[in-house]
Amino acid sequence: LGHGSCGTVYRAEHTVSGLAMAVKVIAMGISQDEQAQIRSELQILHRCQSPVIIDYYGVFFAEDKIHICTEFMDGGSLDRYGQLPEPVLGVIVFQVLQGLEYLASIKIMHRDLKPQNILLNTQGQVKICDFGVSRQLERSVTATFVGTNAYMAPERVLNQPYDARSDVWSLGISTFELACGRSAWKANAINFPLQVIQCIVHEPPPRLDPAQHSAEVCDFVERYVLLFITFRACLQLTGC
Repeated sequence: LGHGSCGTVYRAEHTVSGLAMAVKVIAMGISQDEQAQIRSELQILHRCQSPVIIDYYGVFFAEDKIHICTEFMDGGSLDRYGQLPEPVLGVIVFQVLQGLEYLASIKIMHRDLKPQNILLNTQGQVKICDFGVSRQLERSVTATFVGTNAYMAPERVLNQPYDARSDVWSLGISTFELACGRSAWKANAINFPLQVIQCIVHEPPPRLDPAQHSAEVCDFVERYVLLFITFRACLQLTGC
């Protein structure tokens, strides 16, 4: 289904039930204690009960690899669709907001929200996946943030305290990209990750062109992508 810097995702089928699932396989040389920690974190994710959160079926270790089993979404991830019409984008963003509200209500922050971690299916459902687990595993292997920097909030780049409003920033950046079909930053996140960090911290936050986008979408991005976390929009149900 896909391949990234931290692993490969396969479509699999449960031999007893016939249930289709996605299995992320990550090759790692980690200790028993680290394996136990990953299991514990995935168990927390497994208790999430929301129609906008991907279902986690379980995790197992085999042949020095971790296998993370989740719900299969046949529409794939948002990053493959490029620019989206505003009515479609609005429906998707609304569902993602519902997912973030739910996570915040049970004291969980996503920490790695981006179009690649927002999945669709052919029934029109939208689901959030990869709650920072892949990034944590990737760091243990490569000690880098390559490819994810572009969506990270300034306070996280600067190693400052953060809360649910950091996920709000990531959703705002994702909305910008999906609205106009291009990166929010001048620098390329894959080839020039350090330059992207400089852009996030030192450049004015990206804004949509009001001549090409509706006032509602422009206002949404402006409220969600504010440099200082104290001025950024909160999740309505939790107040951040």
